[in-house]
Amino acid sequence: MILTAALQNTIETCAETRSWLANEMSKLLGQGPFLSEEQFASAIATRIRDNTELHSEGGYAPPPAGIAALFRLPINFHRLIFDTLRKEEYWPCVNQKLEMGSAGLVYASPIHRLSGAIGDFGMTIYRGNNAAVQAHLSRCLNVLERACEYAEVGMEFRELHELAQHLFEEAGLHNARTVTWTDKVGTNLGHTIPWSYEAPSQTEMQLISSGTLSDLRSLISNKRINVNRIERFRIPENIAFTLEARLESASDPTMPNTFYQLIATFQNGVRRVCANFNEIFAALGMESYIRSKF
Repeated sequence: MILTAALQNTIETCAETRSWLANEMSKLLGQGPFLSEEQFASAIATRIRDNTELHSEGGYAPPPAGIAALFRLPINFHRLIFDTLRKEEYWPCVNQKLEMGSAGLVYASPIHRLSGAIGDFGMTIYRGNNAAVQAHLSRCLNVLERACEYAEVGMEFRELHELAQHLFEEAGLHNARTVTWTDKVGTNLGHTIPWSYEAPSQTEMQLISSGTLSDLRSLISNKRINVNRIERFRIPENIAFTLEARLESASDPTMPNTFYQLIATFQNGVRRVCANFNEIFAALGMESYIRSKF
């Protein structure tokens, strides 16, 4: 498919929105520890509302406003072992704080007003010095980035899913908890960014430009194609899709459930991977043991 102006706009807007969000999170997290989940989520919600190019709330909701924050000290990091962030018990709360020694998950899902493009960003952070935890986080990021590097034009999503599962197994990891409400076939690795590989229909464009946020959220959710074990969708020359398995150690249940969401984009067949993690690693002092190659 030819890279039209509409597709290029969606792909580039997705990458730019994600980069903006990562920068805002970096500035907030760099201010120091002891933020509560609620304080973090509220601050990011304010930044999204103040950005006039974005809808006032994100696409993945609940949690409230499409923003998640889970912080937990190392008591098996059990707050990070969740099945879905949609459950109220995992919504941002005031009594869980990003204290020294704690690990956390941060995530938000902004929607661009004009194009409907989503620029989701999420990652696991750590404020501790446990060498085993540090090695686990680095291993999880590395194996996901390797999976991204295998993605190529013409590959079926089921092939990419199978290949990634082999990489996880070789690294002593699994993603058995990575399920979504819209994917009924089991674990998946991610999903397409709607309108990055096909232009919106006239009806969809009308909803993007003038529909309610609730209707837009439903449209985005229903348009996504999941990277799972049976999906035969082939990667086209122009597309953006996420790879975001939540990885756990197969041998050590004390390690945190770890989440690094990547977005792979192709424009005219040229692959680019959006990570945007390194600025946050630097803000939190994590760069000595973990670094994204993208």
